Amino acid sequence: MKIEIDHKLLSDSPLNSENEDLFSTVVNKSTNDLIEDIVNGNPTCYLVSGYRGSGKSSFVRKIQSEIGKINRESDKETVFVYLNFSKYKDQASLLRKLIRGLYLEIKDLKSFSQIKSQEQKKLLTERTAFLLEELYDKTFYDISSQSLESTKKEKITVFNIDIIAIIKSLLPVLVTIFFVLDWINAWFDLSRLIHFIAVIVSSILSIIGCLKLAHTISNSRTTQKDFTRKSMFDNEIADYHLLNILSYLKDSYRIVFVLDELDKINVDDIDTLLNEMKPYLVSGTASYIVVAGQGLFYKYFESKTVDDALLSSMFSKFIHIPLLSRVELHFLFEKLLLNNQPLSIIAKQKLDNYVDFLIFESKRVPRKFISLVRQNLTWENGKSFLYVDELDSTNEIFTQINNIIDKIDNTEIAAQSFDDAVKDYCKMQLYLKSHAILSMNKNQFTLEEILNQNEQQ
Repeated sequence: MKIEIDHKLLSDSPLNSENEDLFSTVVNKSTNDLIEDIVNGNPTCYLVSGYRGSGKSSFVRKIQSEIGKINRESDKETVFVYLNFSKYKDQASLLRKLIRGLYLEIKDLKSFSQIKSQEQKKLLTERTAFLLEELYDKTFYDISSQSLESTKKEKITVFNIDIIAIIKSLLPVLVTIFFVLDWINAWFDLSRLIHFIAVIVSSILSIIGCLKLAHTISNSRTTQKDFTRKSMFDNEIADYHLLNILSYLKDSYRIVFVLDELDKINVDDIDTLLNEMKPYLVSGTASYIVVAGQGLFYKYFESKTVDDALLSSMFSKFIHIPLLSRVELHFLFEKLLLNNQPLSIIAKQKLDNYVDFLIFESKRVPRKFISLVRQNLTWENGKSFLYVDELDSTNEIFTQINNIIDKIDNTEIAAQSFDDAVKDYCKMQLYLKSHAILSMNKNQFTLEEILNQNEQQ
């Protein structure tokens, strides 16, 4: 049996425009309450858990998409900031991720440009947009700024006496007086006065020939005051500025930080990360969606019985993305089919058995289910196909096992007042035990053999 598959829908990435319809069954759960809480409630912290590949990231993308469709006049703009925490180093790397992610998401927004324009008349230290840009630059480069203020007062009084210049300027006058007196002498007896003046002039000329005298009187007074300030940058300063920036932006934006890929971090490192994140998570300046795997949920579940535990008080809302049901996975597979032609009863049964095989191997995890479909594709002229042998009955065993698991799920697990995450844990254990049983290659086995097989694995 040859079945054409729409390979464009076979994507390992989270929800996007191409596979949105495919994952509608995954992301349409628990969305409304979270959307209303983010839009209308105060900033807080949420925990989204689930098995790897269950659709946690797609769920958050769906939340963002739905909030983006909400058009309300004079309403705050919602900004989602995605941060990948597949690896965690230290507080410095944490701050860099927060600052870079925030700046890159809002720097091109029209509203952010308006904020920058409105802040032009403020001091540099009061410009939120400028501070954010400066912090962003400092996450890449070692930048220091220095300001120098200087005040200088100077008063100078200078009095110069140049004796030679004075005498040179007086000589023509003295010579003139001499000739005048000489002319007058013809009429009066002034010989004695002339002789006296001649002696004085000769003395002066002798002194000029021997001396060159210059005397300067100077009075100077200078007052100068210098003030130097050099900026510093470290984790504490960045932390202080970031919280202030978030507090200011809160009036214009609903900022939602999405801390993704936490399920890839060592459990012990998660404790350290959350401890250092706590001041931000509970600051009330932005909302935080922590996307984590089952490991963090188990710690959160256990914290309910621990006195003054950090996790039990950190998250205001817990959302679990459940494994898909068997019916939902069959429906998902039907969406992958192209040129869906009517099948005979036998062919339809064989195809259902094959889908049950995929469900069993994927343990109801959507991403694993999609990956298994891709593994079995064959290509012809740019088209993808699945071949299902109508004469092969090996997949019937997987239909039987799924029937048994469904029965236990509907009668035993569903009847318990467990959290959805605990119920998923029980279902996952059923599939793991079933795998252990099949690996024995025996038609009959005991409970002890199953338990021993599980310990060996």
